[in-house]
Formats: sequence, C-alpha cells, structure tokens
Amino acid sequence: MIMTNNRSTLRYFYYAFILVILGFFFGTAYVAVDLLSFYIKYIQLLYGSVTALLLGGFAIFAAVLSLVVATFGCIGIQRLSGQTIVLYSIALIISMFVNTGLTIASFSLENSERSAHLRSMSSTIVLYDELFINDVRNAWDSVQNTYNCCGATGPSDWDIIYYSEKLPQSCCTSNFANCKPSSVYVKFNGCFEPLMEHLESKIHTMAAISLAFTIFHIPGLAIAYFANRLARKNAL
Repeated sequence: MIMTNNRSTLRYFYYAFILVILGFFFGTAYVAVDLLSFYIKYIQLLYGSVTALLLGGFAIFAAVLSLVVATFGCIGIQRLSGQTIVLYSIALIISMFVNTGLTIASFSLENSERSAHLRSMSSTIVLYDELFINDVRNAWDSVQNTYNCCGATGPSDWDIIYYSEKLPQSCCTSNFANCKPSSVYVKFNGCFEPLMEHLESKIHTMAAISLAFTIFHIPGLAIAYFANRLARKNAL
C-alpha cells in the first residue's frame, strides 16, 4: 500500500515536471525561431557573423533534446524500470550541460559580436545602388523605415557612395522627392544601435529561459533519484 502511494505521488510530481518542461520547450522554440527569423530578415546587413544563427539552431536542439529526455524519463518512471531511470538521469545531466552551454553562449554573445555586425552593416552600404543586388537595398530600406534611422552610425555613412549630395529616400521621414543631408526631414540617428538592441533583447530572453530551464533540471534529477530507489525496492 505504501509502495503504491509512493509510486502515485512520484508520478504526479513527474507529470508536473513534464508540464513545466513542455512550457520551457515551447518558450525556447518560440524565442529561437523568432531570433532566427529576425536575423535572416537582416542577414544581408549582418552577414559578417553567423553566431546568432548558430545560437538559434543550438537553442532548438536543446529544446528538442529536453523534450526527448522528458519522454524517456516518463517511460522509465511509469514502468519503474531501474535501468531506464538511470539512463534517463544520465540524459538529463547531459541536457543540463547543453542548456548551461546555451546560457553561457547567449550571455557572452552580446559584446563579442557587436564589432563584426557594425563592420558588416557599414560594408554593405556600397552595394545599395548595385543593379543586381536588390536584397541589400530592401534590407537597408526596411531597417531605416522600421527603426526611424539612417546609415549604420548616421547619415554621413552614405557619403561613401553619394558624396554628401543625397541620401536614400528611406533616410527621410517624408516621402518628398530627393532626400538630401541638408533636409529637415533627415533621420539623424544611426541604425546600428536600435538594431542591436532589438537583437540583443531576443538573445537575453533566450538566455533567461535557458538559465531557468537549466536550474529546473535539479528537481528532475531529484525525481529520478527517488524513482530509482522505489524501483530497487520494487525489485526486492
């Protein structure tokens, strides 16, 4: 009777654990896909570094791994199989290390990638008027309209191709013809900072979810420990 009660209680705890894991899975997957979509949208401007793309892919891998491990643990605890529970514990530890790596990578990405992204943005300006590279033009117009900005660090960045004579139309707040540096409608803020702030906010969200997920592996290991003890008693 006591064994049956302990087994039922353990299952209830594990079912609650799985529900939380599902929440983390969908949360991580959503943020990872959002990060990848954002990065791909502006890949023409940020092509100099693919770390954010790798980070998004790594996050999706970590989320899927955790879900697979949780399913595997569910089978072990449901059957009270000692070997399956031990394998589940090892897989859970591996999952915890993967999520720890994701957390560290997310927090360390912010400063290391800024210079590469700035160089990438600045270098694509010369391609803006290239006849067969419409993607670069569209990306610049999109970012300048979205963030109400002009150039990587400011309107003067466009001097390299326009020699202070004009600016892209998306650099002005009004749709009048001929956007010029002397116009009162020019957007004087650069696009690099707002773009990076948006990108980094997504990375920070992923890091926070991953950190919480890493910590939550501890009760999962505790459940596996008690399940293993119960399986041993059941085998006697």
